[in-house]
Amino acid sequence: FALVTDLFSVVFQGSVYDIMGALFLNTTVFPFTSIHHIVMFIILTAFMLIMFRYKGTNRRIVGIVMIVLYAVINIVSPYMKMTNTFFIAGAYSEEHLAATNTLETFISLATSPFTVVSTILIFIAIGRYGITEYKNKEETE
Repeated sequence: FALVTDLFSVVFQGSVYDIMGALFLNTTVFPFTSIHHIVMFIILTAFMLIMFRYKGTNRRIVGIVMIVLYAVINIVSPYMKMTNTFFIAGAYSEEHLAATNTLETFISLATSPFTVVSTILIFIAIGRYGITEYKNKEETE
């Protein structure tokens, strides 16, 4: 839901500028936050596929690797966003920077309920995945 909300915000930027009271903006931008949401969607989808398919004995290690990867991406992301903002400030006009910041603020406000819930749920899922044991049908019969 966060990614869909994000992408709708990017597609309908004029409406977002109206909602945010930035009626003077008339620039189309693609914010870094959208890139982050796309990357996180891919990562979480990969995690889900790993949890569905890998039934080996190293599930706890796989779970720890997933948590570390998730944490690293979320720790590095603000620094990449800051670098992107510095680049935009130096390379483009003030209107482009204002449009990017307005859109990123709106996206953060609109998607935070979804991203908070998804973070909680992914930690629960990885935790359960790491502590449960897989038994195939032959062992249980």
